[in-house]
Amino acid sequence: MKDTVTNKINSFVATLIVADDAEYIALWQNLPPLAFSNTIALIRPLLVNLQTKGAKQSADITGYAQQLKTLRTSFEIHLHLLARATYQCLSATGDLEDAQRANLTPSKLHSARGTTLAGLGETVLELAEPLLTAPPPPPPTTSPKPNSTPSTIFGSNSVPPSAPRPAPAPSAKA
Repeated sequence: MKDTVTNKINSFVATLIVADDAEYIALWQNLPPLAFSNTIALIRPLLVNLQTKGAKQSADITGYAQQLKTLRTSFEIHLHLLARATYQCLSATGDLEDAQRANLTPSKLHSARGTTLAGLGETVLELAEPLLTAPPPPPPTTSPKPNSTPSTIFGSNSVPPSAPRPAPAPSAKA
């Protein structure tokens, strides 16, 4: 509850405490004008009700705020992981425009407002979904071409793994 409302309630309570003091109660209770006595009697239950509602509004809700913060942090972490994987897959397939849309940094996710963060999540999911439903790419071929020689497969200065290695030259001892 706002401090100004709390201060006004406390002001009413202080007024009633003074009015109920033995020194002052004899000056107003059941004396003309009776409207004052009737109004004081009417205000008491309303003030108690207002204090009760104010106390409920002032209840500690930090548990909910902490849960929301934890949930948002978890969402940011998982969205970043998905965005990085999507970015890498799209870059590998040559779709650089969409890859840039999925290139999200943790600081960008952290500084985004709630609705913006949700929008970024939707964008990444839209980019990732075709990658998940597409057929897998064919496995890379590692067999040599029919007309290739070992020097073209393994490089011109290398020896194929199955070829015998030359023996080391004997060292001259002095």
